[in-house]
Amino acid sequence: MTSPSEKTARTGSGNFLNRLAGAGERRQQEINRLVELRTSYLRACPNRNFSPTAEDNGAYQELLRYLNHERLEEFRIRAAEQARTAMEHFKDDFMYKIRNAIKEALQRKDELK
Repeated sequence: MTSPSEKTARTGSGNFLNRLAGAGERRQQEINRLVELRTSYLRACPNRNFSPTAEDNGAYQELLRYLNHERLEEFRIRAAEQARTAMEHFKDDFMYKIRNAIKEALQRKDELK
């Protein structure tokens, strides 16, 4: 016959083992999810030579630090220049279309006379 304390100990260790197994399964699911995300990232940025299955996140962290701190201002400047250039192209194209529309309207007016 087992004592109540032995029964509690067995039940407690069984619960612990069940929780441990569950945590291991969740860990593996999260690792699989991380590998999927990394693989998607590497497909989108093929010039990155990182391992999607690496245990640590060191290479990705280093790239993030580099992009956030060292190149962020460069990216802002380039984005502002591209926005300015795009706006100039839009204005030029818009003015060209307006001029052509006016020219065509004047030609039609002359043809109707």
